[in-house]
Amino acid sequence: MTNAASGKPNAATRVPPTYAAPPMVNPGTDCRSVREETGVEVRVGRLLYLCDHVPAHVVHITFEVVGVGGALGAVEAGKDTRPIRGVEFVKLSELAGLGFSDTFVRLARSGFPGAGSYMGAKSAIGL
Repeated sequence: MTNAASGKPNAATRVPPTYAAPPMVNPGTDCRSVREETGVEVRVGRLLYLCDHVPAHVVHITFEVVGVGGALGAVEAGKDTRPIRGVEFVKLSELAGLGFSDTFVRLARSGFPGAGSYMGAKSAIGL
């Protein structure tokens, strides 16, 4: 996520997948899911990467988002069958310590080079 005032990256987030009927890419659905599951209001930015997760027959779509409001943890009870127990904003330097791969950390620190590209298996971007 990025700081809404400065537009600079200030956090990383991994949001559970959103299941929507075609078309598969629906920024409105993504914004709603993030709000319902975390309490944070976001604006969807650029497409970062499109990847496959073949074993699960899933297309993995990664977007850049900007936090524009809401409050972490302010979720509506009963909206999710698997509630998120914690969300926090972290510095890029803290990603590796939270289990993100060196590949993903390198991409994040480099501003996500090749954004908008098909990258093959999601492991290619370290996920």
